[in-house]
Amino acid sequence: MSKKGITFLIAIIVIIAFAIGAWYLGVFEVEEINFEETTADSDKVSEREKQVAEIFDDDDFDDDGITNTDEEAGGTDKTKADSDGDGLNDGEELQMYNTDPMEPDTDGDSYLDGEEVRNGHDPLATDKDFVTKETEAGVFGTDR
Repeated sequence: MSKKGITFLIAIIVIIAFAIGAWYLGVFEVEEINFEETTADSDKVSEREKQVAEIFDDDDFDDDGITNTDEEAGGTDKTKADSDGDGLNDGEELQMYNTDPMEPDTDGDSYLDGEEVRNGHDPLATDKDFVTKETEAGVFGTDR
């Protein structure tokens, strides 16, 4: 056998010896799975896991003024401040304007809720012409 072959064989033997030693000493721990475990046992959550979950649930990932827990309960996206993309964030829709944060046009008049608010209109009322107060005063000479 050549010198390279002997060196290779020794290296393999050393690696196997280290692996067996590590296994014997418990370095590579293998967790046994009990397939007969009851559902109640598998649903147990440690106290620490509960605390971590509470921290994240009370957090507000998208900074829209609605906690993650409330966003999940209400069906809004906790990673997007404006779940429906209408120009109002979810907090504004729920806390200021009482509009639907999952419906871009709450009153169904074909104008986005955010567009109506920016132009001084009620996003919940359908009986309006869509003219801004500035335009109305300048063009019609009135402020209806």
